[in-house]
Amino acid sequence: METLAKLFTATPNTEEINLQHCQLHSLDPLLPLLKQFQELRHLNISQNGLSSLPLEMGQLTRLVALDISNNPFPSLQQVIPVLQTLPALKSLSVSFVLPTDQDYVLKALPKLRILNAAPLPFTRLSTPSRLPDMAKPIGSLLPAVRDHVQNVSSILSVLKSIGNPVEPHSEEDLRITRMFEHQVELAGMTLKQDGSVSPEQQTAALLQAKFKILTATTTLATQKAGECNPELGLAIQTLIYLHHELITSYHALTQSLLDQAPKDVEPAQLKQLLEVAEGLETDLQESTTALAIEKKKSASLQEENLRLRHQLGDNRPRSPMLYGTESKAARVHPPPPPPPVVAQKQQTKRPPQLPLVLVKKDKSIRDNNAPRVAPKQDNLSELKPVAMSSPVPNAVKNLTLKQLRDMIQAIYVSKRKADEMAIENRAAKETMEQHMYTYLNQRFGLHSLIVEYASAIMKGCTRFMKMDADVATFFHVIRNEVDEGFLRLKNKLEETVVALLRAFLRGLHPRKSEAAVNQMVNSKLSDQTYLTEEEWHSVVKYMYDTHDSHSIIRLVETHLSQDEPSNDANTLPFSSFRKILLSYQMHGRLRMLDDFCRYFEQVDTEKVGIITQQSLVDLMLRYTPYKTQDEMESIVQQADPLGNDAITFSEAVEVLFKDIRSHRVQQGVHGGP
Repeated sequence: METLAKLFTATPNTEEINLQHCQLHSLDPLLPLLKQFQELRHLNISQNGLSSLPLEMGQLTRLVALDISNNPFPSLQQVIPVLQTLPALKSLSVSFVLPTDQDYVLKALPKLRILNAAPLPFTRLSTPSRLPDMAKPIGSLLPAVRDHVQNVSSILSVLKSIGNPVEPHSEEDLRITRMFEHQVELAGMTLKQDGSVSPEQQTAALLQAKFKILTATTTLATQKAGECNPELGLAIQTLIYLHHELITSYHALTQSLLDQAPKDVEPAQLKQLLEVAEGLETDLQESTTALAIEKKKSASLQEENLRLRHQLGDNRPRSPMLYGTESKAARVHPPPPPPPVVAQKQQTKRPPQLPLVLVKKDKSIRDNNAPRVAPKQDNLSELKPVAMSSPVPNAVKNLTLKQLRDMIQAIYVSKRKADEMAIENRAAKETMEQHMYTYLNQRFGLHSLIVEYASAIMKGCTRFMKMDADVATFFHVIRNEVDEGFLRLKNKLEETVVALLRAFLRGLHPRKSEAAVNQMVNSKLSDQTYLTEEEWHSVVKYMYDTHDSHSIIRLVETHLSQDEPSNDANTLPFSSFRKILLSYQMHGRLRMLDDFCRYFEQVDTEKVGIITQQSLVDLMLRYTPYKTQDEMESIVQQADPLGNDAITFSEAVEVLFKDIRSHRVQQGVHGGP
């Protein structure tokens, strides 16, 4: 009991418990502890002194595998009623006393799939009419593959119960069964013979048929393994790939032997070899089709996002790289200068449509030769937001600043998790704009609420971005004017400021305890006490070079003279100091990315913040024409390592960041990275 209690404290979600050789004579004292393991699926109580099982074991509703072997049960008739109360039991290990015990267990527990570590016979797991239907296409060689079909079918039945169980007679169950029957039919066609064949040809056909039947379970096995553990699913998928690679090598060897065979090779032998090759090609085509289906499923959520954007009045055309081949449409704007070696693509016009509600993003078309005017750094009051061009309906919800900040933070957290899942599943990442709709869809579900809150977020951004640097940052990230990498830089900046402030206070008060210093820091961070001029001046001087530190000091002094003219001591709330630093960093980032944004918009014809690999090459030909072809190929590989042909604005900035900084240095731009 003490061991179970410690195990529950350490890992309450464990799925497997082994109580073998624990000298147990009754489970009654342990059952209350076992019931606390909500995820318990495998229980081993073999090699003990148990003579009975408590009826309360039926409360272990998720128990799939149970080992009660080598226990002195008087008879199985006393144990079976308890086992019948376990709803999820699929695997059982038990010691038989009488010759009739096995038949008794099979009749009493019809849901069992594995008995004493052996898959149960196919005829027991399937309906009587199922086997004759599958037997028809097998032909005269059915006895040679019947056992193999039974074993594979037993494995298929076990797989259905793993992870998210497939309900019997459900649509998914029928789909899996039909796929298996179809594979058996293909195997039967491979085994058909016309005339006399050699024993070697018969063996080759038999092995090929068994292989085709076995491959019917690989997709489901990978899926179920991924449901239990994503890393396990990826490992099994890799093993299956290597398995197919070996079969392909076998095919190449067969072809080589065929080429070296005598000229008078019999037509029947040649036909058999060709059938084996065609079978392997069929397997490859089916795998390609399955991969296309998975990609279609992964794009369904992006399709939903697109539909929601249309409801918000965002009438931009659909991107062919995400949604297949469709007629392209683009907004009419002055044609960009053509790249050195890539011809400009012809774009078609589309009639303008009226927005339904607040539009998330409506960038004005930039002149290719005129630089974007950046706000000055000398005065915070000049850091004005870009006004949204679409009107805001009166019905749009008004969010408070706290509600808006909480919503933005929740979107950031959800986006980080979505990016991690995209990497695990080898899928393309979403832009921050796309994920905002994804998050609202997951949180609210109802289209009316999604539209209402998406409009409210954008309305809140235009309302509060002048007074709150975090809101302004989110606004520019959503518009693909600042990359998502800046969010990491922002967090690092805040951590550095706090660390420098703590170090300054510790040096100023060397005799105070660490707890007292932390209390002083927290008091300043919460604006209970203000930063002295010496404190904020020291932080700025330490963090920035001479030019940037002078600019920030002028901003602070301007803020003090305008907002707090009676403050002769030049003390400053930490919240105001943080806003000045973040605004300075953000507008420095905006100026640094200004030229790059113009070039990116030229190749982002769909205006969704996502470009193809070819578009990235076109971008480099315009923005970095000095790069070699090998360098461009390497950058494309870094930006899209999984080959999804979908590269976000932030990913493009990340792989070309050194070149962007180089442009910034050449132009003499200051104001933070």
